[in-house]
Amino acid sequence: MNKRIIIIINLFFVFFTSYSIGNESKNSNEETIKRTIMILPFLNKNEVKKYSYLSDTIRDALKAKLLDSESFTLTNLNIIDSKITEMGFNNENIMLESNAKQLALKLKADVIIFGKYIIIEDQIMIQIDALDIFTKETIASSTLKGELGLDIFRVIDESVNDISKKLKTKLTEVKKSYFIEMTKILNKENFTIQNKVGIGLTCGGGTFFAVGLGILIFDLAYYADKVADNLYNNPRTDTGYNDYVKTYYIYSGLLGSSIAFICIGTAAVAVGIPLIVYKKKTTKIVLNLNNFSKPSFEFSYQF
Repeated sequence: MNKRIIIIINLFFVFFTSYSIGNESKNSNEETIKRTIMILPFLNKNEVKKYSYLSDTIRDALKAKLLDSESFTLTNLNIIDSKITEMGFNNENIMLESNAKQLALKLKADVIIFGKYIIIEDQIMIQIDALDIFTKETIASSTLKGELGLDIFRVIDESVNDISKKLKTKLTEVKKSYFIEMTKILNKENFTIQNKVGIGLTCGGGTFFAVGLGILIFDLAYYADKVADNLYNNPRTDTGYNDYVKTYYIYSGLLGSSIAFICIGTAAVAVGIPLIVYKKKTTKIVLNLNNFSKPSFEFSYQF
């Protein structure tokens, strides 16, 4: 008997060891993927119109430098700009971390680059920050100052070189499973209060409905027959009558309870599902006045 136990333990140990080694080997050979960077439009912080063109200039220079490194995947700039407009944002409010994260999730990017430049008299300062939306940390930052004029191109070049080097050091490739799991977590965090309430109502309503349906099936399959049997087959005595009444009350109570559970569950699910798919709605009113055309009024409602 003891020998059998020892053999079983040894076999279990061998199986467990083989399984663990197999898993480690599988994990070590798991596919790795490049990090995906989304470069937001650079913000002209103090709105000097003469130098508004620098927003595209710096952004394009940074894109070229990151592509040259061949270490990252970049989200198409035109798609980013189009999505910003589609979601009702602009170059200023997209700099808010919460808004930028919404955009990143839609475009499947996991690193956001925020950039801005400030011009005061003949001086310019360029600031670039990179945010890892998985760790919620600023993983790289660069701030450079210089003079306007010909020196501005040196400042831009040094700025994009600096942030590119820092990103290449900090952002190594990650395992595909890590990216998938972190994306799931972010999507859950991105639920609104309405979404979370909807999930709770739907789950609770589904449970109520299932319980009510189970009680109803049991009641109709068992107690309905028992009531009929007691009504027609019980002896015509006080005891027989009491058994019939008791069974009938149980049948009626279970029937009423099951219907109540089903109704509550159905109502909760009916309210919960719309809340799950709820998205914040935005409205926009635009009044266009032009000396050469008739005034126009535009109203848009976005889901």
